[in-house]
Amino acid sequence: MPTQEPPAMEDKTIVPFCTHDGYGAGSSYRSIQNAATGAEVLDGIAVEAVDVPSAEAEVRSWIERIGIEKETEQTNAVRITTGGNTFEGVWLDTS
Repeated sequence: MPTQEPPAMEDKTIVPFCTHDGYGAGSSYRSIQNAATGAEVLDGIAVEAVDVPSAEAEVRSWIERIGIEKETEQTNAVRITTGGNTFEGVWLDTS
């Protein structure tokens, strides 16, 4: 079976983030950096699952620190509800 080439990552920005149950991000962010040849990989954030309901200030501070600006136009909106929590996001294919 032929090896599949990874997608081109030049001119892409990757923003790693995760929730976890006490183990943090582990080596995930390093693995992302290694796999994303040519991409800019920003500093990630790992929030412990039990802290998610109170993590808004931490997440806002992280977003400001890494320089993400708020998008005013939202297309391709995604809403996921699980465990009584609703998460909203937007899929963007940007340069």
